[in-house]
Amino acid sequence: MIPRVLIISGIDPTGGAGLGADVRVCSEFGAYPLTIASALTVQNQHGFRYVQSVDPHIVIDQLVAVYDSCRPDAVKIGLMADASLLQKTVDFLTSRGQRNIVVDPVLSATAGADWSDAAGLADTYRRIAPEVTLMTPNVKEAQAIGLAAAAKADKPFSYLLTGGDEHGRVCTDILYEHGREIERYELPRVSGNNLHGSGCILSTAIAVFLAKGCDLHTACCRAKIFAYRAITQANTPGMEIMRGYGPAFVPSNSQKLV
Repeated sequence: MIPRVLIISGIDPTGGAGLGADVRVCSEFGAYPLTIASALTVQNQHGFRYVQSVDPHIVIDQLVAVYDSCRPDAVKIGLMADASLLQKTVDFLTSRGQRNIVVDPVLSATAGADWSDAAGLADTYRRIAPEVTLMTPNVKEAQAIGLAAAAKADKPFSYLLTGGDEHGRVCTDILYEHGREIERYELPRVSGNNLHGSGCILSTAIAVFLAKGCDLHTACCRAKIFAYRAITQANTPGMEIMRGYGPAFVPSNSQKLV
């Protein structure tokens, strides 16, 4: 059966991040994407202007429509600009007994814009962490959410600490389970400006591999390799989509590389 991955994320008009990137990842690996827009953004390679959250009632009604149609094999939650919407979405998924929920927390845009509800979102991400399969924060997001402390004090949960925003020749992602480091995934850091949507690509690839039946460690490992090769391809001369901060484009033959 074709794996079905439910994507709940924002719309980026340039297609570099959000639903556009997520759908391309699903297509690369033969997964069928079910899509729900959680936010609308106005952004391009020149900067991020603003974000508008979608009404929670619309999102929940769309979720009902999806589950009345079929049951996803995995779910990826991306951009959420409203804490209430995030909580209601996770509550709905857990009420349906959904497995393989991957959450990519987003508290600000790479261009520097913070969400008006960033503090409320950070608290909500911390509360829902034990209810989902995996969170994929970068270092700044993990600190804002307080994941390290929460992993020791609250119910056990897993998260992949991504190193794409750090410095150095090696990009290291670290998988934590129940507050303990389980595995490190290290690959050379790719130089170049075409990195937009790289976090979306990684988290969605993890969801796809979970939908295909991989365990968490294998899903993270394969997704890391996939994202690395996609970013490398995007920063190869002649592959530029737009000048400046371009998309981490997903190459059409990348499924043969993992």
